[in-house]
Amino acid sequence: MDAMSTGVSLGWATEALENGLITEEETLVPLKFGDKEPYLRAISHIVKPENEFYRLLGKGVRAASRRYGGEDFAMQIAGNEMPGYHTGYGALIGAAVGARHSHLCNGGYSIDQDGQAFDPELMLDKIEKEETERCMLNSLVMCLFARKIYDRPTVLSALNALGWNLTDEDLSKIALRNYKTKLRIKKALGFTLNTVRLPKRFFETKSFNGMLDEKTAHEMLAAYQRRVSMLIAEK
Repeated sequence: MDAMSTGVSLGWATEALENGLITEEETLVPLKFGDKEPYLRAISHIVKPENEFYRLLGKGVRAASRRYGGEDFAMQIAGNEMPGYHTGYGALIGAAVGARHSHLCNGGYSIDQDGQAFDPELMLDKIEKEETERCMLNSLVMCLFARKIYDRPTVLSALNALGWNLTDEDLSKIALRNYKTKLRIKKALGFTLNTVRLPKRFFETKSFNGMLDEKTAHEMLAAYQRRVSMLIAEK
C-alpha cells in the first residue's frame, strides 16, 4: 500500500464522516483526526474490504468521492492522491502534467522552492525540461534521491565503461524518446489534461508561495496540453 494514497484517502474519509456524507455504517470505525487506533483498523479494512465503501476507497479517493461526494476536498490530482507538498503552482501543475502524475515526475515542488518570481510559461519550461531529463535517469533504474550524483558526465562514464559508447546527444535523444512514449501511451488510453478536475481545497489553503488561483492553474494545464500535443505529433 502507498503511504501517501492511504493517508489522503483516510483524511478524506474522516472529513466526509464529519460532514455527514458517510456514516460509521460505511467506515466501520469512528474515524477522528488524532485518534490513531481507528485508522489502523481502517487500513486493514482497505486491505480486506468488508463493504462497498472500502472497496471503493481501495481504488483511491477520486473513486470514493465520486460515489459519496466531497470531491472538493478529495485531494487527488488526475486520479493520484497528492504528495506532502503544497508549495505552489509547480507542485500542483507538475503532478497534474507528469506522465505518472507523481511529484517525482518533474519535481515541480522544487521549482516553487527556488525563490524565483512566478512566471507561468517559464515554470512550464522548467517542468517539461526536468521531466524529460528524469525520463532518461529513470531508465537507468536509479533512485531519484541520487539524481544530483548522476550528472551527465557520470552517467556517460558509467555506461561507456560497459561498452555503450554513448554521447551527451544520445542521452538527450533517449530522454525525449522515453517521454514521448509515455505521452503517446496516455493519449492511446484516452487521457487529456483538458478533463483534469482540481479539488477546490487546493485554492482555499495557503501554499508555501501564497494562495493559488484556480483560473491560472487551469490556464497552465491547457498550455501544457498544447505542448504535449505538439510533442506527440513529432516523429
